Amino acid sequence: HSVTLSSERLGTMGYALCAGIAASLRRGPTARGVVIAGDGGFQMTLNELGTAMQHNARLIIIVMDNKVLGRVEFGFNNALGCGLTGPDWVALARAYGADGMALTDDSQVGDALERAFACTGVFVLAVSCDPEVKAHMATFKARGIVKVDSA
Repeated sequence: HSVTLSSERLGTMGYALCAGIAASLRRGPTARGVVIAGDGGFQMTLNELGTAMQHNARLIIIVMDNKVLGRVEFGFNNALGCGLTGPDWVALARAYGADGMALTDDSQVGDALERAFACTGVFVLAVSCDPEVKAHMATFKARGIVKVDSA
């Protein structure tokens, strides 16, 4: 049985990690949560890695690192100040006692997922992304019906 938590088009930056921790802890010590966050949103609450470690959450955190506030950059005409500088995500994970891997090439996907799912605690998978590629906002509806917003 799986559950999807989403801020459903509210533009809530920083939601993913906190929701993932809550889901992991609520479902118990054998459940695993998968968090998908942009680099900007993840930076909003990355200090909660300490909470995840303290409470033995089982999380795979996928950080989509495109070095830009993508929803702002693509959502508003002439937006300024959208470029980001982020940390070494794997070093950050290890500083909190977690594990991680940087994914810079498609050929690494298999190994990265194998390592992530073998981890019994928190694993940060830092995925380098093209900043020019727009990610469409998906909405989740009841009974697994997914609608993709093309805006």
